[in-house]
Amino acid sequence: MRPHLSLVVTGTPRSLSATSLDSLGATSRFIVDEKLTDILGLNSGNSRLRADAIVIDGASKNVWQDQFPIARFVYIARSIKKLSDSITMPNGVRWNAIPIILLVDNYEMEEQIASDYTLRSVLSAWSISRGFHYIYDAIARSVERFAEELIDQMGRVGWRFVNENGRIRRVHFQIPRRKRGFAPELDTKFYSHSADQIFTAPKHRQFALSVLTASKEYTNKSLELYESYIKERGTREAKFQELLEQNPNFVGATHLEMFPHPSILRNGKRRIPDLVIHPFSIGDDGLDAHVVELKTAEMELLRGKGDRKYISGKINAYVAQIQEYERLINDETYLAQILHIFGSKIRAKRLSLIGGVSRTIDRDILERERAQLKNGYGVDIISYDEHLDRQVRRYDAQ
Repeated sequence: MRPHLSLVVTGTPRSLSATSLDSLGATSRFIVDEKLTDILGLNSGNSRLRADAIVIDGASKNVWQDQFPIARFVYIARSIKKLSDSITMPNGVRWNAIPIILLVDNYEMEEQIASDYTLRSVLSAWSISRGFHYIYDAIARSVERFAEELIDQMGRVGWRFVNENGRIRRVHFQIPRRKRGFAPELDTKFYSHSADQIFTAPKHRQFALSVLTASKEYTNKSLELYESYIKERGTREAKFQELLEQNPNFVGATHLEMFPHPSILRNGKRRIPDLVIHPFSIGDDGLDAHVVELKTAEMELLRGKGDRKYISGKINAYVAQIQEYERLINDETYLAQILHIFGSKIRAKRLSLIGGVSRTIDRDILERERAQLKNGYGVDIISYDEHLDRQVRRYDAQ
């Protein structure tokens, strides 16, 4: 299994590396190269944008028109390294500290950069000729080395950590003692204590900010747990909810982009979607959100016999429930509540219902019925075993 990686990918609008890396287990957020440093500066401390590494896509054919493309790639990387130390992620990690990976077209360009000692502290370069499996593993190794140093630095200024099956979280902070009457230094080369939002964030956001890194062992343990929940009869919906909150990458999000159980008050009654995912993006796409409703693995998908099977009536009720959430989120009447919960206006654009098991169901009939619901109501129906199989294929190291 591969570890999950959160990446900021930059290049031209025609860059394809983000899609390739996401297919192997990453959660990538694309920012066009000419706007990257400005966006990072303007969104310093943004409550949703974080990354383990920055990937510069210099390998897309016929994308770069520069006479000396390597010079442009290096300029982008150096611009990132020159960002002010005050420009950080919400967890206090400095943008200018994380690994920068450059993707190039051929081995010659890779070797040219590797042989320049002045660039070794700025970026690492890999040729796409090696394949994205190799590149993903190379990025993961760079991220692992950075995380080890980050944890060491944060430990020296008072943070204590816990290892949860390969996932490292910070769980306690204690200010170091004064030395000779002087207050201890709480900032490090990679981390700004004063910019760290964990001290002021709501409880569920504190958890999101506490997660620093996760290994392939954590991915493997999470997928094994997911499978056990599906196989075990009577697994409560709350178990699946907790699993996805702990692994937001299984639904295409980072911890900071997931909002579990947001509560919207309507006519004196609270409406509470299971998950709302608000991915970081630039421009109008930055409004788009994904509403996910979870049910149990025992949820009935089809009813009837033989060729006369049809979608379960309960699913129609659940679809109506999700559509109500969509209307609430998109209705200007509830904008004040939306702003309070999510920090900005959002637009529910994608709707999903996850529940049931489809391994023993006639696939043709199920696809026909799901297509009708998707076309008629805009809701994707996904069974738990299908969802798990997608994640296993995605993170499988083969």
